[in-house]
Amino acid sequence: MKRLIFNVIILIIMITIPSLPYKKQYDPCLFDEDKINLEVEYDESSDTLVIAKGSGYIKRYASINNLNNIDVSKIKIVGKTPYKEISNYRIRKSEKRRFFIKGEFAKGNKTPEILTLKVSDWAPLDSDVKLFETIMWHKYNLSLWFTYFGFIIIIHSIYILCKPIFKGSDS
Repeated sequence: MKRLIFNVIILIIMITIPSLPYKKQYDPCLFDEDKINLEVEYDESSDTLVIAKGSGYIKRYASINNLNNIDVSKIKIVGKTPYKEISNYRIRKSEKRRFFIKGEFAKGNKTPEILTLKVSDWAPLDSDVKLFETIMWHKYNLSLWFTYFGFIIIIHSIYILCKPIFKGSDS
């Protein structure tokens, strides 16, 4: 009976792990006055990030550095970006589209109209990013492993439940 309870606990854990939050939804304590704080939205049609809030940072940076013809509604991001961590962007199913990003402007833009932001931290604005939505989850094929071990645990639990029935029929 202890084995059966243990198996059920393991199954419950295996079912809950994929839905654990990998990245929590934006919390205002992430706001850092010393860095550039932007709310961005992914635009699938142009494959760029459009700035929803915080374009004042870009305007100020452009005026201080005498940069002309800067597009204040778009930005290119590098560094610790959501694209490197969320699998939806690798398989072109971008359910998570709105993010809070924090970082500093990078020097030496390749495109003079769009500034590059080196991201130090990010958070989703719409909802938490679950563990099963990450690149790591798909890279190591964890869905397959969880299914495999879940199947083994279920078979073992059935064996434990049926063991007394088979012992009773032998006598």
